[in-house]
Amino acid sequence: MNKPCALLIYNPHARNGDNNLDAGIKLLRRHGIEVLEATPSSASELAELCEQHRGRIDRVIAAGGDGTVNLALNGIFGLDLPLGVVPMGTANDFARTLELPSMIEDAFAQISEGRTVSVDVGEVNGHYFLNVAHIGFGVAVSHHLDSSLKRWLGPLSYLIAATSALRVLRRFHATLRFNGQRMTMKTVQVTVGNGVFYGGGTPVAENARIDDAGLDLCVVPPQPWWRWLKVALALRTGSTHKLVDVFTQRVRAVEIDTTRPHTITADGEIIGKSPARFVCHPTALRVFASQTLPDKRIDQEAA
Repeated sequence: MNKPCALLIYNPHARNGDNNLDAGIKLLRRHGIEVLEATPSSASELAELCEQHRGRIDRVIAAGGDGTVNLALNGIFGLDLPLGVVPMGTANDFARTLELPSMIEDAFAQISEGRTVSVDVGEVNGHYFLNVAHIGFGVAVSHHLDSSLKRWLGPLSYLIAATSALRVLRRFHATLRFNGQRMTMKTVQVTVGNGVFYGGGTPVAENARIDDAGLDLCVVPPQPWWRWLKVALALRTGSTHKLVDVFTQRVRAVEIDTTRPHTITADGEIIGKSPARFVCHPTALRVFASQTLPDKRIDQEAA
């Protein structure tokens, strides 16, 4: 049997002055896990690395934020390689969903234990995501996020970006097809959630899960300025289903078209423009995790 071997990917800037990453690598090696390091710039580059080391690596570890995790997901989806996550970003929403350790060495220690959980994966137009995808306002928020602001203010930077995005808010018509239904409505934001959190801890929905074999759809219509505070509070608490003029629905798949092409983001990354087809792949990814959500199924230990 081959010796356990992890392919560790990270943003090269994560190495600047960060000794904990080296400490985590040493911890894995003390547990008999060989470590290969790489800094791929794209999912296709990661997929090539996995092919190059096929038969040698038995897991991939993403050290970084949700963007790095998304790159890893798109590089390994379908390869039957479990994913380890070391949260080193600003929002770390996927890590928050699975209650992963926030300390780098603790995250590596958890991965060394070998236990995994299976989570759902969302897909939009051939691109995979774990947290959430946006059309409209959420895209504008991502556009206004400043990397230096994220570094200094952390999750508060999302609030500042949202305030800036409100100034350029544009309404549009969206046609949705799901569960044999067809609906057209005026909106400023369409959100399709696979996970539990986005934007630095904002719940996708009150009962959102990442193992429920479904996507949480939320369509927010244009609002008079005086109602935006109520809508913002509902978004922040995941209680948009309580607002009579906000449309929410749990779906397995949904097709969305707009009057003109609109940019789509998935886990904060721009992936293309509408029209879009979203689909959920139930329990399609194994992730190293010791803490489990209620009723979450624990898989066998990774080899």
